[in-house]
Amino acid sequence: MDNKLYPIQYNRINPQCLFYPKVWDTPLPLISGGIGRFALINCQTPDLSDTPQEEIRVFSGDIAFIDCVVRNGSLHTVLWKYYENSKSDAKLLSANKVIISDEKRYSVIHNEDMDRWVLQINLTKPTDSGLYVCEVNSVPKQSVTRVLSVSYPKTLQSVLKTNVTVISDDFDHNFTECCAKEGIPSVCNDFCHLKGLLNQTPRAHIFAICYAHMSSIVKCLTDGRNHMPCCERQNIPRICLGSCAGKYSLTTALEHITCLDYATPTLSCIAEGMQILPPPPRDVIVEVTSPSQILVKWEQNPVKSHSLIDNYELNITELHSFDPKTWSLNKSSKYSPPITRSEISENMKKLHKLDNKVNTYIIYTNQTQFTINGLKEATMYEIEMKSINKYGTSVTSNGIRVITESHIPHHSLEKDSKKPISSLKFNKTASFAPNLRKCCSDSGVKSDFCLNTLCDPTNAEEATVGDISFCAQYANITFKCLSPDHDVTNCCEERGVSQFCQHLCSGQLVKTDFRHFICLHYIPAFSSCILESKGLLTSEPRNVVIASKHQDWALIKWSPPLKLSETVLKYHVHIRELDPEIDEGYSVEPTLRSPYLIDGLKPGIKYEIYLTAINKFGMSRGSSRIIFKTKEPESNEDIELQQSDSSVGYNETACCQRAVIPDICLPLCSYHLKINDGLQLGALCADHRTIRTMVRCLAGGRDHRPCCERRGVSNECLDVCIGTINQSPLAIGVKCSKYSGRILQCMVEGADSLPGIPENFHSTLVTKTSIHLQWNASKTDIRSGLKHMTYQIRYSFIDSEIPPHPYDDNYSIRINVSDTKLVLTDLKPDTRYSIYVVAVNPYGYSMPSLVLLVTTQRDNEDERQEIIRSQLGPPHGIQVIQQTTESLSFKWLPPYYIPPDASLIYEVYFKRVTNESSGQQSAWNITDTFANIIDINDLNYNTQYALAVKAKTDTGKKSVLSETVLAWTDPSTPLKLSSPKLEPLGPVIEGEMLTVKCDASGNPIPTISVFVNGVLAKSEETRHLIYKLDYVQRNLTSISCQATNAETLNNNSIFPSQSHLEVRVRFAPTIKINRQPSVAAKYGSAQLKCQYSGNPQPKIQFFRDLRNKSELKSNLNTQIKIIPHSTKSSTWVATVTINRVTESDAGQYICIATNEYGRETAVINLKVESHMSSNRSTYSCCQNEGVPEICLPVCKQEIDFNMLFNRPQCFSELNKFMFCAADGSDHRDCCLRRDVSRDCLHWCAGYKVSKPSLCLLSSVRDILSCFKEGNALLPSMPLNVRVGELLSDNKVVISWEKPAKNSEAVQWYNVYWKRVGSKDLDSDRTDQLGYELHNLDPHQTYEFLVKSSNYYGTSALADPLVINIRQIEMENEDFNRSVLKILLFSIIVMIIMVVMGVIGYYAFKRTNLLNKFRSNDPGFGVSFANQGYVNDSLQMQDNTYRDSNNNERPTVEIRMN
Repeated sequence: MDNKLYPIQYNRINPQCLFYPKVWDTPLPLISGGIGRFALINCQTPDLSDTPQEEIRVFSGDIAFIDCVVRNGSLHTVLWKYYENSKSDAKLLSANKVIISDEKRYSVIHNEDMDRWVLQINLTKPTDSGLYVCEVNSVPKQSVTRVLSVSYPKTLQSVLKTNVTVISDDFDHNFTECCAKEGIPSVCNDFCHLKGLLNQTPRAHIFAICYAHMSSIVKCLTDGRNHMPCCERQNIPRICLGSCAGKYSLTTALEHITCLDYATPTLSCIAEGMQILPPPPRDVIVEVTSPSQILVKWEQNPVKSHSLIDNYELNITELHSFDPKTWSLNKSSKYSPPITRSEISENMKKLHKLDNKVNTYIIYTNQTQFTINGLKEATMYEIEMKSINKYGTSVTSNGIRVITESHIPHHSLEKDSKKPISSLKFNKTASFAPNLRKCCSDSGVKSDFCLNTLCDPTNAEEATVGDISFCAQYANITFKCLSPDHDVTNCCEERGVSQFCQHLCSGQLVKTDFRHFICLHYIPAFSSCILESKGLLTSEPRNVVIASKHQDWALIKWSPPLKLSETVLKYHVHIRELDPEIDEGYSVEPTLRSPYLIDGLKPGIKYEIYLTAINKFGMSRGSSRIIFKTKEPESNEDIELQQSDSSVGYNETACCQRAVIPDICLPLCSYHLKINDGLQLGALCADHRTIRTMVRCLAGGRDHRPCCERRGVSNECLDVCIGTINQSPLAIGVKCSKYSGRILQCMVEGADSLPGIPENFHSTLVTKTSIHLQWNASKTDIRSGLKHMTYQIRYSFIDSEIPPHPYDDNYSIRINVSDTKLVLTDLKPDTRYSIYVVAVNPYGYSMPSLVLLVTTQRDNEDERQEIIRSQLGPPHGIQVIQQTTESLSFKWLPPYYIPPDASLIYEVYFKRVTNESSGQQSAWNITDTFANIIDINDLNYNTQYALAVKAKTDTGKKSVLSETVLAWTDPSTPLKLSSPKLEPLGPVIEGEMLTVKCDASGNPIPTISVFVNGVLAKSEETRHLIYKLDYVQRNLTSISCQATNAETLNNNSIFPSQSHLEVRVRFAPTIKINRQPSVAAKYGSAQLKCQYSGNPQPKIQFFRDLRNKSELKSNLNTQIKIIPHSTKSSTWVATVTINRVTESDAGQYICIATNEYGRETAVINLKVESHMSSNRSTYSCCQNEGVPEICLPVCKQEIDFNMLFNRPQCFSELNKFMFCAADGSDHRDCCLRRDVSRDCLHWCAGYKVSKPSLCLLSSVRDILSCFKEGNALLPSMPLNVRVGELLSDNKVVISWEKPAKNSEAVQWYNVYWKRVGSKDLDSDRTDQLGYELHNLDPHQTYEFLVKSSNYYGTSALADPLVINIRQIEMENEDFNRSVLKILLFSIIVMIIMVVMGVIGYYAFKRTNLLNKFRSNDPGFGVSFANQGYVNDSLQMQDNTYRDSNNNERPTVEIRMN
């Protein structure tokens, strides 16, 4: 088979007419330039393009009909498939009319002579929603996707809360990874998958954040695939087609509304295309390998998406222009072009008119590079690439421009550009390099400035026009020194040297004159060509790619040159805009290495970029050109107002300007409202007055209701179509936001076709039976030249000042006229009439004019020749919306008779209604408001009030007074409060949301407060308070409600109403363990403690090996004990005690806590040591305790009791040995577990025992084992217990330091104190290195003790601290007096020293009088016998013992009951 690739015009061939047979039996005709051999088949392939694409929506239980139009499909089978997971996992429903599925609800309808196939689904369910694919088994396969959405009726939706999706649950196009790469915030992730776009209704603040990234979101959505053909088949408007190719260009609300109607078919095309269309080639780069050859490289896509690619299509275009490198103009205008901007623009226009030749290559999918041969040397080419398959193509890659090399001279030092030049060869060649600077200097250029400008190739590119002009006198010298010894014209042409200057590259001496000054711009090109021919310049930078691009910056990366990369000093980045109208050439930015950030770009602009490498000799050729486009800008330009006298039609923005809405809000008052303006200004312009005015101006005094009805706007939103908001803007927004697009479209259409409100409506003459009327047509109608205009006069008699409702006016008489004046006749004398006029044309009606209220004359009156002006209609529909014991709230509707540009102010009249029989009526109170709602406060309860409203404008127009409304304030009633209600019902679970409801009744309105765990969480004046806990924490124990009102505040005999609810939060288990390994002595006992919490109480298990599930159980050698935590609720401490541990017991133990809400696991490490040493020196302890010299060897490292037994003379020192062996820790808990006699427990705490001989015989080994076990786990006593600070005469702070042994294992400190002579002992615990004692009697003496504790046990008690506040104060006073005396003495000494002229230095050290207040009186000390648990009940017993100095001291012994 011939696999040669030929350039073809691929678009001339219908790819659906080709297929690739596996075996050819006979030669088939070739398609010129194709891939291998193609077989032509019948081109009448099935066509499904006429299939409708709109979404099919039905209610649950209805019948769904899904149709598919198949042209030319008579010889093929039509299949219906339903997607559950993906295309490969599709569920086959039918083949032609045969139902394959077991589901009996499916059937297929088709007539043999028709092209339409219908899949019928009976008794639909919400789970039927998803994608249905109509497929024809042609070659290639043809298919089209339909979307079915099944939902519940509205009456059931609120009950079932069904969120039906258009795409099945198992199908989704998730592109969150692409969004993250594009820098889209994670809050927008719901927009980054297809289901999110179909199902979600984002919150306003989320949409505001994500709209700014919509361009990137759409780019990721389309995934570089070309969905345009599918979108065009579905007749999607041109303005919306950009989204089908990954380009989001919508800016105005009207554009979004238009495209929103086509969102479903657009997303359906994208959903279908993601499964069948090929992804684009990745990271395309281009390298020039020879004068006639270009190498194109790319990376393969992931396997799943790569399988969709059949071939790649590569297009190469020969361009008819070079990009002169010396057009450089950087941002500081440092580089100047050699030709003018107009010349560049003119040349670019001519070049764009040329017919560029395009060659197309089709490349196999398994290739990752392709070489293009047969190219012209020194010619610029542009390369574009895309993926193709039988269903379509990907989006074309960014264009890359390259220039092929010129013919390499025969004397070039490097014949193979692929082999890097060695440094040795380069250095050898460099020694023969021409020294342009030296040549110029020797020839008479003495100025360093001109040497740098004209004779230094590495700096010449940075010279300005002024610099070159200044040094133009040395031009002849420069050209002479630059003259090459051979022809380098081709190189100069490639580097953009103009035709006029190219003869300087010929290698022949030529005569130069002033005309050659223009050639000074090409000095870098001249010198670079000469040096390149000698092999001294690097090759061009390679693999240039745009790594990231944004609105105003881009990141570019590249690889070093292939040749002489080690000589590169810097790189030049050349960049320009691709716009022939404004082309100012390239700007040049130097950089030392890749990557490089290009800043200061313009949003939404195409740029071309290339790089050059610079070494000490000059500049390399340019790299391949990269064309890219920055991201589209966010639309922030201001909307320019059209003047009211403009020749165009209605100007809605000018209307808002006349209505004096804030200037910042004017961009919102436009039919072409930009989404960005809406997001940025919406919150600033959300007040009632501004919104009502903008809606009136957008309606423009035209009746758009017929259009809105045709577009399906609900009846409750039709008033918005005439510019009226009858409720609060927020309520209307919630109710009518889904119709906002249709309403806006009607307003835009009606602005050009419907008539405006008649103006200047008035009467000129009033008689007994007639009224003469005149008006003018709308100025907008006059300017726009609306034709076929007529008017309708509507009038009726009224018996009050209130005109009739103009939109529900069934009683007015109507007269149609074509003129702008009319005489009403046959009227009744002395009768009040309401008159208004509307404009009419074939398209509809205007809004009513201002209303004219006129009374005809009486029989005995003469005719009145006067002008009576029409006026605003009065506000109407006054309602009482809330009433309390001291306030009334009213709302009303704005006038119906009002011009669009009116800025309304309301005068509110209210007064107290008094008894008419008294003959005294209170006067009206008048207040102004801009809103159509008012709260009147400080009223009396159970009292009647009257209210009326009048409208006026800032131009002086006023309405008559509206109807008067009477309302009562509420009477006072008792206060009642219900107990707190929690939702959801059932157990309260940690981490869930909890809603608390407190309901109260009574007048005045109560203030309800919610307290959570006794802390005020929310307070509000209401009868129904709702408080939401977003996250329930496990420490939640109580919720309370409290209600107060004016009665409880003013009457001390009435108490606030309260209710309370206890809460026990259910939560999953948690485990807390000591992270330090548990250490046990060999053959001693080991304790493994696991503190766990949970509700309900978790089941606790211990495992030795979790893989083998060897659970620890209580037995003779192992005991498991569970006790509640002493201070924490829903917390327990589980202890595993292992007796006589050996090395085999060391390792990991697993503690597992489980309840119905979860499971927690923790690992406890056990370490078994043969010899455990204490941090404390036992030998020093024995010395301090006065052990005789002969017995000290017993205390070498640990107490050696074997040696002790061999020295009977040391038995008398046994109590001291045991004290030192205890090492400052309390081991009694361990001793009790080992059944040590209670008479010997003092030894376990390091105290003396009354019967040492008995203890020596019975318990010494058990006690020693406890010492070895506890010394690694238990802390020693705190150090340096002292008075830290005296706060007042009854408050003092006691401080101490961490223990010397196992200080990191301390979890809390137990503190005890009592008054000397008293048996009342106080105790507490703290985790600080200090404790504050308060409420002390300053004349009493107190004793304070402290010990260190953890879950394994405690230390011994530290020495007691004796505290007497009065004594401390006296000591402080003595200290202060001493300091004062010393200060006075120092001053006298200094005076004497000054007088005597003797300079001396004296130093004194101030001693701290706040030392430990410890008595040396043997009868004054206090000692506490330690105890393992503070919360055990205690007994106090006086006793004595002998201290280390053999003095007898009293002891207060604490015993456990």
